Amino acid sequence: MNLPITYLVTGVVGVGSRQARRPTLKSGCVLIAILSLLCFAISPARASYGPRVVVIVADRITYSDFVQLPPKTWSSSMALGLMSVGLESKPDPIANVYAALGAGDSVHVGDISEGRLCTGLHAAGKRVALIESGGGDALHMIPLADVMMPAIGGTVPLVTSQEHPHMPFRESIADAVVSALDLCDVVIAHVETALLSGEIRDISYAVVRRGHKTRIYVVGATPPPGWDRLTPVAIEDIDTALPVTGILTSTTTHTPGLIAARDIAPSILDYVGVPIPIQMTGAPIEVRTASRVDRDRILDHLDRVTYLDQRAQSPFFWGLGLFGGLVIFTCVGLTVRGKPVGNPVVLYMLRVLSSWPLALLVVWVFDPHSMPSYLAWIGAVCLVTALFPSPPVIFWVTSVVIIVDAFFGSRLVSQAVMSAYMMSGIRFYGIGNEYMGILIGGALMTPIVFARAFKIRQGTSTEGSGPLRPQSWGSRTNSAVSVRFSFGLLAAFLALTVFVLSFPSFGAKAGGAVTATATFMFLWWELHGRKITLWRSIAAVAIGFGLVFVWAIAGRVLHLTPTHIDTAVGAMSHGRFGYILGVAERKVGLALAVSLNPGTVAGVIGLIVLGAGTRILMRDRLQSLWERRPDYRAVVAAGFRGCIVALLFNDSGIVAAILLTISLMLPVLYNIFKEPTPPRPSAPLPKREGEESGNPTNSGAVGEA
Repeated sequence: MNLPITYLVTGVVGVGSRQARRPTLKSGCVLIAILSLLCFAISPARASYGPRVVVIVADRITYSDFVQLPPKTWSSSMALGLMSVGLESKPDPIANVYAALGAGDSVHVGDISEGRLCTGLHAAGKRVALIESGGGDALHMIPLADVMMPAIGGTVPLVTSQEHPHMPFRESIADAVVSALDLCDVVIAHVETALLSGEIRDISYAVVRRGHKTRIYVVGATPPPGWDRLTPVAIEDIDTALPVTGILTSTTTHTPGLIAARDIAPSILDYVGVPIPIQMTGAPIEVRTASRVDRDRILDHLDRVTYLDQRAQSPFFWGLGLFGGLVIFTCVGLTVRGKPVGNPVVLYMLRVLSSWPLALLVVWVFDPHSMPSYLAWIGAVCLVTALFPSPPVIFWVTSVVIIVDAFFGSRLVSQAVMSAYMMSGIRFYGIGNEYMGILIGGALMTPIVFARAFKIRQGTSTEGSGPLRPQSWGSRTNSAVSVRFSFGLLAAFLALTVFVLSFPSFGAKAGGAVTATATFMFLWWELHGRKITLWRSIAAVAIGFGLVFVWAIAGRVLHLTPTHIDTAVGAMSHGRFGYILGVAERKVGLALAVSLNPGTVAGVIGLIVLGAGTRILMRDRLQSLWERRPDYRAVVAAGFRGCIVALLFNDSGIVAAILLTISLMLPVLYNIFKEPTPPRPSAPLPKREGEESGNPTNSGAVGEA
């Protein structure tokens, strides 16, 4: 049975069009003789010149399917990895994956970067063949040939095996691939998944017999329906010194065993010696030596983490929202009705509600293997974390864990269900907008958690109406030295937080660096009783952007990990403004998609209702808190200004703003609910031990925050 095979051949040197005029019999014979002699003379040299690439593309396949293929499918020199295919974007998610494979960037069908792999190969004089077997995947509308390798200027006709006399096809795709390698530098074969095992083996053996220096890529282009699994990728080098067993990675992911779909195109160009266009955001795939046991353990863990995170997102966050709403609005209702709320059980539940970001970070330390065990471990960690004395302490500890994790590659953040982007490919390492909000909020808790060390007193400054000023700031007493030392430690901790969010090797976020810098400057001014004017706000944001560009310059000088700032600057320097507009369009689209997500809308509405209810129904308690603990007022004021900066300068800043707001509101509500009987507005505040008349001292400690 003959397979329905089509061939796409591009970039034939010296041929402008294959629509040749029909020659006369005599001239035709002469032409055929000349061409035969040329082919005979050129073919041997052609067969030994330059490396070749074979890409076998299969759809609807998972890692478990891959490893269950017969053992004879693989040679001993096969390296394995998993690939992030991106979001399941409608209307044709499979075609969008093909577009990313051919563009070297996370693009959709019709994007300006579509087919950049084909463009680069054609410009370098490389010849390409695409073999389509069985009509491709019947579940999508656009074939691979039209997206991954689009025609260039009308000189790339689609021809069948019968129409092309120089492509002698037989019934095996392996024979077609090997025949194509005699004429082409890159051969892409789109095969049916059911035939994958035999085709890999046959192609590998056939290439070995031909003696070409060839790299074979086996790419699982798309996952099964559900879009909740990473897809497998394998690389086999023929006639090269590839390790016996290896694991794939790239500088795109900074994660052993994981690559991105946009890494395929630059890997092909790099192997055949073609320069990688700056518009390609992917990076060449690297093969690292690893034992078979270690490789299988790493890949199994990545596959399981991705699957459980994808499955757990909806039930966990909707359940968390219902639980949080029940606890908080019950407390608000009891408080409004004058019922005592300072019950240890109620306060414990509020601390549990503050513990989930930390629980999501550390749950994978226990390596759950199923959905029930995954959710059970999250709950258990929340219950244990709630033993900390207060929400400010819990959020501060969470920020410390995030910072420490950043120095070890942000492995905990990348695996947490809240920021698990291995499937979508939005972010593979570093701190995303989710934990950026938690990190900034936890760092803001520092003066509250260590309130006694700062010795903040109520008063006004000489510059404005700020509520705080360090006690004895200008004196030389031991107390003043202690306060200065405490503020120095605060400045160091805030600077460390900014460093983690802005350093290129940690996965720099321009918006994160700007938001953290501005928010912490707001806090510093609030603690020193300085009024935050519009010009000061603009200056804080400008300093944040200045830090971003300083790191960009330092990254180029020190050859640090390139960031998206470097890519944008490089594109502008080459006049690629269309690329910049395309990136901006995708970021705006992402921001809109995140903002209009039902979960995001529900979260925003809930926070607005909670904030308005607290301000209206518990005005006296809130005012009492500001008077008793002016450090709370400074932190909340700085934090809400930081939320505005996050919204303005992050592509999905709504997420960072929501989580920063949560980390501010829960400590405030906890402190309000701790007081069962709020003082009346007309009555003077009771003096506490150690306070002087007219000069109340903030006596909160770590256990009293």
